[in-house]
Amino acid sequence: MIKRLGVFSVAGLSLLALGIHACSDSTTPAVDIVVRYENDAARPPCDATTDLQVALSTAEGTLAFCSNGVWTPVKGTRATGDAGVAGDAGPRGDAGATGATGGTGASGASGASGATGTAGTTATSLLVSTSDEPAGVNCELGGHKLVFYVDANGNGTLDSSELASAQTVYSCNGATGTDGASGAIGSDGAAGLTGATGATGATGATGATPGSTPLPSITGLQLWLDAADATTVTGTSVSQWADKSGNGYAFTQDTSASQPTYVLASQNGHGAIAFDSARDTFMQGTANTAFMGTHSISVFAAFRFADTGAGGGIFNKSLYGPASGRIIFGREGGTFIAGTSGGSNCFTYAADDSTSWRVSGFVSDRAGWTTTSYENGTQNAQTSIGADTTGDFTTGFLMLVGAYNNGGGGVPGQPGFFLNGSIGEVLVYDSALTDSERQSVEAYLAKKWGTTASLPVGHPGLTL
Repeated sequence: MIKRLGVFSVAGLSLLALGIHACSDSTTPAVDIVVRYENDAARPPCDATTDLQVALSTAEGTLAFCSNGVWTPVKGTRATGDAGVAGDAGPRGDAGATGATGGTGASGASGASGATGTAGTTATSLLVSTSDEPAGVNCELGGHKLVFYVDANGNGTLDSSELASAQTVYSCNGATGTDGASGAIGSDGAAGLTGATGATGATGATGATPGSTPLPSITGLQLWLDAADATTVTGTSVSQWADKSGNGYAFTQDTSASQPTYVLASQNGHGAIAFDSARDTFMQGTANTAFMGTHSISVFAAFRFADTGAGGGIFNKSLYGPASGRIIFGREGGTFIAGTSGGSNCFTYAADDSTSWRVSGFVSDRAGWTTTSYENGTQNAQTSIGADTTGDFTTGFLMLVGAYNNGGGGVPGQPGFFLNGSIGEVLVYDSALTDSERQSVEAYLAKKWGTTASLPVGHPGLTL
């Protein structure tokens, strides 16, 4: 009889599910139908002893059925067991990241209008009066004065009853600010169109006198006669020639017959004073007793002789005859004499027959008492007496221009020494000019009186 076996559960497998049945009757002994083995290798051969056995390999988890000498693998299905009891809930996880901001919601409806406010008070009208305020206590730099009045009745007119309400305010000018920094220079613009020819302008002011140049600033200038400055000359027949040195040594001639003549534009566009030996014309200065004294003396002048060989004084403070304290600058016959005298004469002598305009002068240095004379910047003579260098040779001899003193040191001048020619300028210093100072004076006179071309090569006056 065939019996349905009970269900054996092995590793989750149901033999019933496999459809394995066992036959048994009362004559057949019962056998263990399932035998466990460690693995397939440990399973015994399928023979009479294992026939109808089911072998379970625990390592591989496989089943095999022994029948007719062959182990046949049994492929079954796993039965799903009942669900287990649910476990307790796990702990709460961390909060997730913040989500992105949602879009802007729609605008709400407009609120109701507020209530109307109460009316403000009526403003008071003002009237204002303005005027300029001069610089002073109220405004240091000047400004404006503003007076305000209450227009009580609102009629726009200042009434007498409203004057008492005056309130004064000053609006003062501020100090001038400093200039701002200059901006960068812009690029050149395109050339504009040529404009129409403008109207002829007014005649300009008279230009500077041709050839003029400033007098060098040298200490010790005692006398400066300048005929180019017409303001220093009185009259065409000259009665006075003023001194520009500031020392007041004016030269005069009160006798009309002996007055020289002022000639405009005589030389290089400048006026000069013309002397006439036929009329014995000359100008007389003072007998200042301190003019020479213990000083060295330098004399320079711009002038010309009108004839050759004749004598004529340019500037003298002397007498006709031997004496100490003399200053001589003029021509006797065909010889030009220049210098000073102490116990002995320290004069230079140079042949002279020129009738051209010239710049001539001398430097008489009391140190060793040496006199050096120059014509148009070139040395033409020198004398040294090595005598008294400290003595006071103050005299009362008159200063003369255009003549030479008589035997008494005064006037009328010595016959034969009245100048026939013209004098433009005379400069006298109470010092021995250095070479640099002398050349600057020569350059000044040469440029002014048009004799620059006569200066020697290398003279600084050639570059003025």
